[in-house]
Amino acid sequence: MTKEFTKEDQRLMIAALKEAKKAFDKNEIPIGAVLTIGGKIIARGHNQTEKTQDATKHAEIICLQKGCRYLKSWRLYETILYTTTEPCIMCLGAALLARIKKIICGCPNMRHGLKSICFLPLARQKKSRECSSSLHSSNHQLKIVTGLMHAEAQSMLQNFFSMLRSFPTYKSSTSSCLKEETTSKNSQE
Repeated sequence: MTKEFTKEDQRLMIAALKEAKKAFDKNEIPIGAVLTIGGKIIARGHNQTEKTQDATKHAEIICLQKGCRYLKSWRLYETILYTTTEPCIMCLGAALLARIKKIICGCPNMRHGLKSICFLPLARQKKSRECSSSLHSSNHQLKIVTGLMHAEAQSMLQNFFSMLRSFPTYKSSTSSCLKEETTSKNSQE
């Protein structure tokens, strides 16, 4: 751990990893999150996109929604979001609009995370695995720190996708769904 992370941060990331494990056990992409205020967990969430067939059911969004209900406000001032993987653009935008104080991430999200999206020019970054960035809107600054329990978070994701690719039914069910969708579209034309 770097000097930037405390034992409290580690305890809270462990809680987020437990949420990610729940997603893993439900065959969801294993991302978990907890929202805290003053070190107290006020919301927990894990990915539920497959179960709900809703692209917005990300761990971070679920946490933000629960946090808003808990605080009875859409403004989540002074809260810290711990997430096992760097948030996607949707979750990052929601966190910025909700006025989250800080996001602490486990591992980077190389496909959809901060470093790979259009916000990159707005972010100030250090060149290391433990990366600290800030996003600014007209009236709010959101600090983002990546690298807490990086290996644990990344390992869970790698295990999940390795397992998913090893199932023969994964490839055949995906291709049959695409075939059905194409057939359905062609018959409608």
